[in-house]
Amino acid sequence: MTDVPTNLPLDLIAQLQHQYAQSLVILLDQKGNIVYQNQTAEQELGAIAHIERAIPSLASSIAWVSFWNQVRSKAVLDSCFDLVCDGGNKSIQCQCRFVESGPSVLIEGIFMPNLSDELAQSALYKRIVASSSDLVAYVNQELGLELVNPSFSRFFNIGEFIAGMTIAKVFDERVFQDHILPRLQLSLKGSICTHQFWVSNIKGRRCLEITYTPFTEQRGDISGVVLDARDITERVLAEQARALASKVFDNAAEAILIEDDKQRIVSVNQAFCQITGYQKTEVVGRTGLLLNSAKNDPALRRKMWRELNRDGVWRGEVWGQRKDGSDFPGWLSVAAVRDGERDRVTKYVSLFSDLTHKKRSEERIWRQANFDSLTGIANRQRFELHLEKAMSEQQACVLLFIEFDSFKATNDRYGHSVGDQLLRDIALRLLASVQPNDVCARFGGAEFAIMLTSPESISQQTNICLQLLDRIAQVFVVDNKNLFLSCHIGIAQAYTDALTAADLVDKAYMAMNQAKAQQHSRFLRYSAELESHAKLKLNFENELRRGLKQQEFELAFQPILAMSSQQLIATEALIRWRHPERGLLGAIDFLEQVEDANMLHPLNEWMCQQAIEQYHQWQQQGLEVGRLALNIAHLQLKDLGFFHFLQGLLEQYAIRPEQLILEVTEQFIINSSNEIIAQFTRLQQQGLLLALDDYGRGYASLHYLKKFPLNIIKLERVFIKDIESSEVDLLLAESSIQLANKLGLTIVAEGVETQPHYDLLRKLGCDWMQGYFVSPPETAADFETWLAGFQTKPA
Repeated sequence: MTDVPTNLPLDLIAQLQHQYAQSLVILLDQKGNIVYQNQTAEQELGAIAHIERAIPSLASSIAWVSFWNQVRSKAVLDSCFDLVCDGGNKSIQCQCRFVESGPSVLIEGIFMPNLSDELAQSALYKRIVASSSDLVAYVNQELGLELVNPSFSRFFNIGEFIAGMTIAKVFDERVFQDHILPRLQLSLKGSICTHQFWVSNIKGRRCLEITYTPFTEQRGDISGVVLDARDITERVLAEQARALASKVFDNAAEAILIEDDKQRIVSVNQAFCQITGYQKTEVVGRTGLLLNSAKNDPALRRKMWRELNRDGVWRGEVWGQRKDGSDFPGWLSVAAVRDGERDRVTKYVSLFSDLTHKKRSEERIWRQANFDSLTGIANRQRFELHLEKAMSEQQACVLLFIEFDSFKATNDRYGHSVGDQLLRDIALRLLASVQPNDVCARFGGAEFAIMLTSPESISQQTNICLQLLDRIAQVFVVDNKNLFLSCHIGIAQAYTDALTAADLVDKAYMAMNQAKAQQHSRFLRYSAELESHAKLKLNFENELRRGLKQQEFELAFQPILAMSSQQLIATEALIRWRHPERGLLGAIDFLEQVEDANMLHPLNEWMCQQAIEQYHQWQQQGLEVGRLALNIAHLQLKDLGFFHFLQGLLEQYAIRPEQLILEVTEQFIINSSNEIIAQFTRLQQQGLLLALDDYGRGYASLHYLKKFPLNIIKLERVFIKDIESSEVDLLLAESSIQLANKLGLTIVAEGVETQPHYDLLRKLGCDWMQGYFVSPPETAADFETWLAGFQTKPA
C-alpha cells in the first residue's frame, strides 16, 4: 500500500485510511498516474504506475481525456470497468469522484462476479435486464442493434425488433448525426461518454441521459457499445423550474423573505437588500424584522397571525423599517408553507413592496385634486366637501363669497407673473383674517370663498367683513409695484338661507353679484328679495335671448336735419324690441339688461348688419337719406375685432366710410385706448364722422374732448326739454353750442319737439336737429313714406 499523499484534504486522508478497507481504491492524477492505491488494489493489481495497465479501456489518450472531463464536470460518476488483475480479468462497479486538490480522481470499486455464458443466458439475468426501467441497448461495430430491452423498445416505439437493424432508424436523422453518432464513434475507440439531449416520442418531447460504455471482450478488443439511457425529463424540468424560481427570486422587483417555522430568516433576495439597506448576511437568523416599526399597531400583528393561522395567507399595508431606522409604507403578503404529510408549517414566505413612491404620487394627486396649485389653499371641490360635512352634522356656519373685480385689469396690464403673486398675497391676507378652524378656498380666477365655522351675531359677521375689506384695501407690493384692489362680498348663512351646501354657495354668489350691481355696497347679505330680483333679472335675460332668436328686435329710423337749410343730413338707426307682452320697448328699457347678460356684442352686430343692409337697399332704390348714423356701445368698441366686423359689412354692401356717422358715449371716450383712437382716426381720414352722443349726461371733461378725434356733439335732450322756461337749461345749451363752435365741432340738438325749440336753438347757432318736431323714429316703411313727403315740401 502506498502512502496517502499529504496534500489532500484532511477529511479525504481519513477516509482513505479507514473507510475503504473492503473496496478497491485508486487515486489518479491528471495524467493517469496512480498516486495512491490501498491494500486491496495492490493485492489485485500488483505494483503498477499507470491506470492503462489496470483498465485497458482507458489506455488511449482520447479515452482518458474523455473520462477525466466527465468526472470533472459531474463531480461524481458511476461506471463499470473490466480490470486486468494478477489472477485474471475481473469486472468492477465503481464510483469515480473528482478531487479539487491535486487535482485528482478517486476511484472506489467493488468487484462484480464474472458471469458465465450460462448465467448470461439464464432466465434470471434476462429478467433483470428486461425489467430494468433504464433504456438498454447493445450496438455492434457496424452500428447495428444486437440487443434492446423492453424499456428501449417502448420508448422508441419499436414494434418488432430485428437484430442487426441500424440504430440510425431509431433516432431522428438530425439527432442521430448531431448527438448519437459522434459519441458512438468515440466509445468504439474506448471512451466512456455521457450526455443529455431532447427527443420526440409518443409521449412528446422528452429528455434522455445516455451513457456510452465500450464493451471489451476477454482478449481486450472492443466489440461494441452498451447504451444505458434514462428518461430524466421530470428531473430536468424540475431543475429548470428551480433555476427559474431562483432567477425570479433573485431578480424580483418585490422583496422576498423566507422564514422557518420559528420566524427566523432563512433567505432574502436582492430587492429586500435594496429596499431595507441590509445585506443578506446581516439578516439571516433574525426574527421580527419586517414588522419592527413602532408605527405598526399591535392589533394589526395579532390580526395578521390570526388570519395566517386560519387561512394560511395574509395581505395588508404595513410600515417597514430600513437599516438606518427610517420607516416606510409597504404592502406585505405572507403565505404559510405546510408539510403535506404532517400538516405543520415549515416555512413562511413573505413578499413586500415599498409604497413610498406610490404614496407620494397619491399625495400629489390628492393635493392637486383638493388644493389650489397657485395659492396652496383649498380649491372649490375641497371647500364644498367641508361645507357639506359641516351642514350634514348640523354645524352652524356662514359663507362669504368674495370677488376681486379689479384683478383682471391689473393682470392684463402687468402680466401673469404679477397676477399670480397677487393671488398668492390675497390668499395670505384672507387666511390672516379668519380663525384656524375656518376654511379659505379659491374657486378660480379672482373668486374666493370663506366658511366661518364659529359665526356669531350679524354685527360680528359685519365686523369680519369690514376687517377683511380693510386688509384688502392696503397696498399690495408686487415686483416693486404698488397695487390696489377692491372686492365685493356676498354673505349667506347655513339653514337660514339654504339647507344644502350647493344652494348656500349659490346664495352667497347671488348676494355678491347684487353688491357689485349696487356699486355703493362692498358686501351684502342674502335675502329673499335679492333672489326675487335675481330671478326677475334672469327671466328678463332669457326673454332677451328668446327675442334675438325669434327676431323680436327691429329697427326704427329718425332723420337729422340741418337747422338753417332744412336739408336731410343723416338718418339714425335706433333699435327697438317688440315684446310679446310688454309691447314696443325703446333701447333705454333693456340695454342695461343686455349688457348684464353679455348679449351686447351679438345684439349690436345684428343692429349694424340690419341697418347697413337697409341703407344699401335705399341706395339701390335711389333714395337720398344722407349719412347712416349708428349707435355703438362702449363695450363693443373695446374689442378691436369690431372694426374688422364693420369693415367686412362695408365691403359686403359697397358702403363707404364717408357715408357713416358712428355715435359713441362719454363713458367710451374716457376708457378708450390709443389703439381704439388710432382705428377711429384711420376711418375719419376716409370720411367717417364721429359723434359724441348724449353730451352733458355723463362726466366727460374738456380734456377728453380735446384728446378724442370728435366731429359732432349731440346735446342731451334734458337740456332742450325746458329750454324755454329754464334759464339754467338755456345757459347750458348756449354754452355747449358756443363751445362746439369754437372747437370746430358740429352740434346736434336732440329732443327738438316744438316750433319754439326750433326757433330758439336756431337763434343760438345750433347746427343740426333731431326730434319729434321733424319726425319720430319710424319703421323702414313709414320712414320711406315720411321721406317721400319731405322731398316734396317746398324749400
